[in-house]
Amino acid sequence: QVFNSLEPQTALVLKSVEHLIETPRVRNMLSLLSSRRAQVRGLRVVAWIVVLYLFLCLVGGWLVLWLILHFTEPVPELLNRGFSNQWVAAFTTVSAFSGTGITMTSDSLAQYWKAPAVY
Repeated sequence: QVFNSLEPQTALVLKSVEHLIETPRVRNMLSLLSSRRAQVRGLRVVAWIVVLYLFLCLVGGWLVLWLILHFTEPVPELLNRGFSNQWVAAFTTVSAFSGTGITMTSDSLAQYWKAPAVY
């Protein structure tokens, strides 16, 4: 944002010194500006890739795990606590992605022994 806000002012300065454009110093400044634009554009692309990667991993993981849990028998411990398969899938996905290994049941995922896809 800061660089983009400086761009119109830079263009005004360059127009006011058009007769100096042929000097090596001004050419160097122009090449630095164009490389700066490329860097900003590259950073934007990388930021979007990271956001999409995180979104796809978390939402995709939740969806796959929810579908698996949807067709398995609900765990009584979680039903007694009032958790649905959607919440279990969301919590397990975030826990697995962050590497904490925390589960919502007292015996980890052992109650899902009939559904090996959960592991």
